[in-house]
Amino acid sequence: MRRRSPLSSKKGNPPNEATHTMSLALSLGMYERWPDAYRTRWQMGYALQRYGWMLRGQNFWHDVPVIGKRGFPVFIDWSGRFYKSTLAMNPDADEAWIGLMISTKLNNGDWLDVFDRAVEANPRDSGLYETAMSYAIDRWGESSATRLRIERVALEKNPEAAWAKTLRERWEAFSKQEK
Repeated sequence: MRRRSPLSSKKGNPPNEATHTMSLALSLGMYERWPDAYRTRWQMGYALQRYGWMLRGQNFWHDVPVIGKRGFPVFIDWSGRFYKSTLAMNPDADEAWIGLMISTKLNNGDWLDVFDRAVEANPRDSGLYETAMSYAIDRWGESSATRLRIERVALEKNPEAAWAKTLRERWEAFSKQEK
């Protein structure tokens, strides 16, 4: 009988651990060499977040292997710390705001507060609103009211943008498909 990897789940194969490990190792090397560069800190946050997801996998929580259940929260917490240090150095770093919003959501924090602060820094960043909507779907425990709130902010800040006018409609349809 073939033994399963401790990273595999009942429903899937193990993730590409080598790629994620190499990314984390390269990021650590960059951080060691340039610890005061905000982009290095963003890269560390991103690599830690991706490594956490690699450990966790994409399955529902009850199907996540033990190593994923233990490691995911730790890596997500550390990624949030690096995103915060990035933003302390460069408050306009849009990808750091997005990463912090995700880490905060995954740590059961007030991710909409992070969204609001991110909008203040980058009101026209469509990726920010798209990411917020992706975590505002029913599967993540959110509702239409949250999606409406995000849409209102997007339209207020970007009244002429075509993407803002279709934002909630697209994500409402996606959320319904998942049910």
